[in-house]
Amino acid sequence: RVGRDDNFFELGGHSLLAMRLISQVRLHLGVELDLADLFAHPQLTALAQVVAKAGRSSLPPIVPVSREESLPLSFAQQRLWFLAQMENAGAAYNMPVGLGLRGALDILALERALARIVSRHEVLRSVFVMDNDEPQLRITPVEGSFVLEQDDLRGQADAAQRLQVLTEYEASTPFDLVNGPLLRARLVRMG
Repeated sequence: RVGRDDNFFELGGHSLLAMRLISQVRLHLGVELDLADLFAHPQLTALAQVVAKAGRSSLPPIVPVSREESLPLSFAQQRLWFLAQMENAGAAYNMPVGLGLRGALDILALERALARIVSRHEVLRSVFVMDNDEPQLRITPVEGSFVLEQDDLRGQADAAQRLQVLTEYEASTPFDLVNGPLLRARLVRMG
């Protein structure tokens, strides 16, 4: 149960839900609510008073666009594209993560789960193409957009060294923005 005297954050609200609330207020009430207003007035009664005084939204509605055509790059994507054009800067945005797993692993289930993430998030299937001398974004089809690379180092005397080489390679290799994918995963079996 939610009452007018309840606090948004005490009810489990957090920054992502706050952004969602602001979006819903804009969509359904047509007013612009600042994130700072929500943090300053987390009690629902106080927030309702802020919404009542808020100005009409001047932002155009967000509408879906065709995925069949090239799309303009966002500012962050432009920055990524620019850095990729510079020598030795292509891995600047790499975010390597290594996880150690113990016990039985269903490799096919792991690959399917990662492929599902890629299929659900267009940004992970996006590539950068030149269109009229301007970099543009093109979203690739879901089919074949993800492959789990696998290495089996079990029983090899130099397994630790080879793991280190693979780790450094993955962390320092730039992503191919033209051909994709923009997510890589490698399963290395040790032991």
